[in-house]
Amino acid sequence: MKGFLLMIVAAICSQNSHAANCTRGTPVHVRGDVPGAISYDIYRQLHPVTVEKLAKMTASQQVTLLSANVLACELSDDGVDDPSAVLLGIPGGSMNYWVPARQVQRGD
Repeated sequence: MKGFLLMIVAAICSQNSHAANCTRGTPVHVRGDVPGAISYDIYRQLHPVTVEKLAKMTASQQVTLLSANVLACELSDDGVDDPSAVLLGIPGGSMNYWVPARQVQRGD
């Protein structure tokens, strides 16, 4: 049990240190489970989200479901003029994801 608790604390600390040290962008948290699109074009096709669109795009690996409270970096130079969409860099991942701006909360 003690080892399990230490692993949880280590995971939280490593996630928080990433969010505090974004080399690109602003530290943020994802609010609620959210589908993240791999491109802005896919994001536009996905919204408004329906079960059918989500299933099809997830199966084709164009969309990934991001869990609530994922720590990320909001990339300010996203190349589009759409304030309702934000581009996130996810810790430990090689992909960036487009998500609705309303589902992003500024980090500590």
